[in-house]
Amino acid sequence: MAKTELRPIDRPLPRPSQNPTPSEAVRPEGYPAQRTPPETGRAGLAYQIPRRVAVAVAAVAAIVIDPPSNSFELALRVAAALTVVGLEAAQIGATLLMRRRSHLGSMLSLVALVGLGLTNPAALVPIAVALTAGYLCCLGPNRVQASAAVIQLGGTALIGAFSNRPEDLRLLLPIMLIADATKAAGVHLFTARLRAIDQRVDTMLEQSRKVAWSLAERLRHQNDHDALTGLPNRARLKEYLRETAAAGVPPGHGFALLLMDLTQFRQVNDALGHQGGDRLLAAIAVRLRAELAGQCGMIGRWGGDEFALVSLPVADEEEALGLARRAIGVLERPFEVDGIPVQCSGNLGIALFPEHGKGDEDLLNAADEALYRAKRSGQPVELYRAERHQGSLRQVTLLGELGRAMDAGELALYYQPALGLGTERVVQVEALVRWQHRDHGLMLPIDFIETVEGSHMIHSLTRWIVAEALRDAEAMHQAGLDLGVAVNVSVRNLQDPDLVDFFELLSHREDFHAERLQLEITETELIDDNPRAVEVLARLRALGISVAVDDFGVGNASLSYLKHLPVSHLKIDRGFVTAMTSNSDDAAIVRSTIEMAHQLGLTVTAEGATDLTTLTTLREMGCDLAQGFYISEPVPFDDLVPLVTHLDATAPALLRGAGPIEARLGQPSALVATSPAQR
Repeated sequence: MAKTELRPIDRPLPRPSQNPTPSEAVRPEGYPAQRTPPETGRAGLAYQIPRRVAVAVAAVAAIVIDPPSNSFELALRVAAALTVVGLEAAQIGATLLMRRRSHLGSMLSLVALVGLGLTNPAALVPIAVALTAGYLCCLGPNRVQASAAVIQLGGTALIGAFSNRPEDLRLLLPIMLIADATKAAGVHLFTARLRAIDQRVDTMLEQSRKVAWSLAERLRHQNDHDALTGLPNRARLKEYLRETAAAGVPPGHGFALLLMDLTQFRQVNDALGHQGGDRLLAAIAVRLRAELAGQCGMIGRWGGDEFALVSLPVADEEEALGLARRAIGVLERPFEVDGIPVQCSGNLGIALFPEHGKGDEDLLNAADEALYRAKRSGQPVELYRAERHQGSLRQVTLLGELGRAMDAGELALYYQPALGLGTERVVQVEALVRWQHRDHGLMLPIDFIETVEGSHMIHSLTRWIVAEALRDAEAMHQAGLDLGVAVNVSVRNLQDPDLVDFFELLSHREDFHAERLQLEITETELIDDNPRAVEVLARLRALGISVAVDDFGVGNASLSYLKHLPVSHLKIDRGFVTAMTSNSDDAAIVRSTIEMAHQLGLTVTAEGATDLTTLTTLREMGCDLAQGFYISEPVPFDDLVPLVTHLDATAPALLRGAGPIEARLGQPSALVATSPAQR
């Protein structure tokens, strides 16, 4: 299978000069510099002297050829010739001394020379020969051609206008010959100049092609590769997948796509800073390329802390799994960043071509699904399984429908009261979401909330729940019930950089009362994301919002651990509360938790109060609040106000064994939940 890989460019771009002239600044290498006019500078010596000498010779020739018969005409010619010679000598001297030449002197010299020609037509031929020879020594092809035209036209006109002797017409022949010779010389010079220009243009074009190729290669490399690690980027990886899939593989073989995600990379960023995290990613890229390049067609950076590997042809799943384990092994050996040893680990998902997809998108989706399952299961490597994907597909479909459900009013909040065991009144309600799906009917959180927590949709859902709960709290206040509202938040919510800004924006509303709102987060999530969680929760506490630790006892946190957290409330997990009447150990745990929480200044709620014995025992232990189905199941908001009113009126009797509230209000709803996930 052919590999298509871009090679680094080892040929540097041409360097510009340190102090380029205006023409050099815009001229590619090899392009000829602009020609300096020959009339100026030292180059004027090669141009001026031949022309000036030729003019002087022509002036003398006008005297000696066919001298006049009378002395007056001879004196005029001599005076004119001396004038021409003197003026041209002065111009030559100015040229040699690098002085400024007089354009007036040149004009007077030309007038005197023309006058000599008019008084002596016989001298026109030597004048033309001398001038032509002078000009041919220094002029380019365009000026040679122009000179030929002037000689041909001007000579004919002068002879025709000023000659009184028909025999002088013979002078036209040498003038025409001189003009033709001048033309031929001009053509030759012009052709030579064209060849020189062609060569220069070819040189310029070749250099331009080299520069353009170099720039194009560099730009292509920049577009296809990650700037930090130097590895192919996401776009190049997808292109390579398409190319490799289109090229095919040997019979009985395929290739594997491996997506690898680093675990706990955020902790590295927190400890070493983002620059340290970047150096770690660069070090990982170097090691992957050094140790796995022989087994991979391409190793690239998929994005963030994710890498992608495309294997060379593999025979079966075991060979692909072997490559994956080697990749994990490469990752797990310690790295050194700024002299500090850093231990890494990762999860890796595998998809095989053509079993799991024949196109790049199918392969990427399969590998991403396998990576997701590896992270959820805690296993370092997972191979894509199509049968597992069916359940995931349903979850993905639900995610796509959730946004529409919020807009369509399919979501609703149910509320479960928490009874104050000291006050014998309802002091708080917990908001629990329900989804009245148009196809699946009423869905409890166990049916969708786990999927939502694994996506960005959890942020939108949490904000919708908070906004609805605050509206309902205000409505309860207007009805005469001053109750707090508890809302569950996910650790993903605490990772939302805009979460605090959302609550700060709510705090400016007139109907917002921070003391009515309580955010609940599970103990295990606080432990797993402690630094970020503490920071966000502290900022929320500063707004006046209380924070509760939910399901306490499930994780490994101790009560001493909680004193470092910005929390004011503790909710004991129902697993301990439900069994405490029959299990002395659970009862001891509940009792000690209540006592130590009070010593830390925390309010305690016991979940799972499912019978009178449990309720009265919690009251004897000094628990502040109790929540459970013996008191009430979750009810819609429309039923909440009459329920709370009834509980407040009958709570004393309830605590003395008058029977659960369901028995007094009617048969329990089919919505009664039996586990925390079903809340």
